[in-house]
Amino acid sequence: MKRTANRLKESEGPTTRYASEAMEARRARILQTARDLLATDTGRFTMRDLARESDVALATLYNIFGSQDELIAEAIAEVFVERIQNLVPANTTDPIETMLERLKLSHAEIMRVPAYAKKMLGIYFSSETNSAIREILHSYPRDQDRSVLEALLNEGALHEWVDIATLADDLTVTQYGVLTHWANGDVAEDKLLTRMHYASLSLLVGCLKEAWAAPVRLRLESIARGLRLNRPS
Repeated sequence: MKRTANRLKESEGPTTRYASEAMEARRARILQTARDLLATDTGRFTMRDLARESDVALATLYNIFGSQDELIAEAIAEVFVERIQNLVPANTTDPIETMLERLKLSHAEIMRVPAYAKKMLGIYFSSETNSAIREILHSYPRDQDRSVLEALLNEGALHEWVDIATLADDLTVTQYGVLTHWANGDVAEDKLLTRMHYASLSLLVGCLKEAWAAPVRLRLESIARGLRLNRPS
């Protein structure tokens, strides 16, 4: 994250150190205020609104963050990193169950403050988003999916032609895609987790050798029936 990565460096002098600490505290307060405004019913605010609520000059906001879009992106990215780092699936020896459990935990976090998730999706798919911020939003779930795929590879569950780096990327994009359907009102809230499981397993099943693929297909069949996705006879 450009601005996050280039935070003020402290010098050896106490005056500079205290000034930097004060500036960093102000920056953190502004980002928290932005998150509070995003979590309201409308989830909308102007930079003037934020300046008033944060008790800083409007020019200060632009000097620190550059634009409203970049400020919002940074505010959401910090929440995302903080929360996803705390998503620790229950201990299991089954890599696929680990992936599904992580999605369950992610779903619970989304439902805590849906406004954050919806704003995050806009940031993730926007061509205007700072590439470093988009990489943060992509890399954390991708790396977790990749660890699952590495476990499957070590157990001999994947076909030899599978490229786990590409598959991890595709899983992450697929999961964000399902979330976008939900954010647009095309997936009901009570079906969201099941749809995330269904999409992830559908992408994964073709990469699994038969002994691993067979139970996953049965699971997909059960999910499809629950979602009424099966074709009419």
